[in-house]
Amino acid sequence: MSSSSDKQRRRRRHRPSPHSTDTWKDTVQKVGLEVLGDIRASSPTLRAFRENGLRLRESYDALRRALQRAHKQNAPQRLQHGPPAISTDVNRLLKDIGSRKESNLYAAGALVFGFGLFIAGAAPFLLPACYLIFAAVCFPWRVYTFTKRKWGFFLLDFCYWGNLATVAFLLFAPHNQQLGAAVYALADGPLAAALIAWQSAWVFGSTEHSISVLIHLLPGLALFAHRYAPVPESLQHLWHHMFGGTQLAAPADSAGVFWIFGAPLIFYMVWQLMYFIIVQVLCRQFIRKHGYDTSYNALARRAAKSNNIWNRLVRKGSIARRVCMYGLVQAVFTISVLTMFIPVYYSFYLSFLWQVVKVVFPVYYGAQYQCEKVPKHAVLKALRAQRAATEAAKM
Repeated sequence: MSSSSDKQRRRRRHRPSPHSTDTWKDTVQKVGLEVLGDIRASSPTLRAFRENGLRLRESYDALRRALQRAHKQNAPQRLQHGPPAISTDVNRLLKDIGSRKESNLYAAGALVFGFGLFIAGAAPFLLPACYLIFAAVCFPWRVYTFTKRKWGFFLLDFCYWGNLATVAFLLFAPHNQQLGAAVYALADGPLAAALIAWQSAWVFGSTEHSISVLIHLLPGLALFAHRYAPVPESLQHLWHHMFGGTQLAAPADSAGVFWIFGAPLIFYMVWQLMYFIIVQVLCRQFIRKHGYDTSYNALARRAAKSNNIWNRLVRKGSIARRVCMYGLVQAVFTISVLTMFIPVYYSFYLSFLWQVVKVVFPVYYGAQYQCEKVPKHAVLKALRAQRAATEAAKM
């Protein structure tokens, strides 16, 4: 009897109380699951959502298994052939970008720039001689290359006639004060200001860019040195003793305003008239028929790309109006620059500052071209080479 009572007491001790926390949790969870199951079974939306979730999970598992199998199958091939196909294409593209020739040209351009800075600082009296050597070498080369590319009419541009006047002055009349003032105004006025107006880029790796910049830069720099940095007396005596010529020192006396402004303007007007007669009248049909390019066409294309106010002003109306507006803009630019050059001619400090400015701007434009345009051109060039190779292989 006692044993049965003990068993009943143990059952009561282990039986959970209806008011305990565990009992209520289990009951609520059970009832909630039953209610949720009834809702799922009775709601078609929830049932469809559950079925879509199951299908998505099955698709994900199948895709993961397929990727794992493909990775295992391609592992020996990757070890044998190296990087994947996209890396191979990138490597081929990188091989087509740049060349040893371009590296050599860039190194040569950098050395020319450094040599010019050294001469300008250590022996500025040698700048006229360096300019004459440059003219003797680069001008015949430019005549040959431009004629070959049908760019021969570019040789009639104002910059080449300004260089021709500078060379003639340094060789035949280096002590003529009035002629020196006129040529100096031409070389360091509109000829040098064109570097900034047309944003000429001094790209060390490009022969064409470097020669174009030096054609506009060196004449004024050489005449600045001729005016303010004469040859030392010891070298003058050596020159006189060896060759029996006259002294090389340039006079530093000031010339009249006519020779600084009037004479260069007359020179420009004569050139503009002759250029218009030759290019726009006499040889117009020949240029169109044989596909020759001119500075007007090149500058018009460049202005069209920028689409600035000058492009909208000049490229309106008929062809005759465009040509006249182009010449008028050039004339206004030349007159403005010659007017501003008058105080520069009479001041050494303004002249020196102008030499620095006209060197800094082309170098900056060249750096901009090198960092922004050259990589794009190189990639496009490599893509064209690959496309041509692919088409040739298909044929």
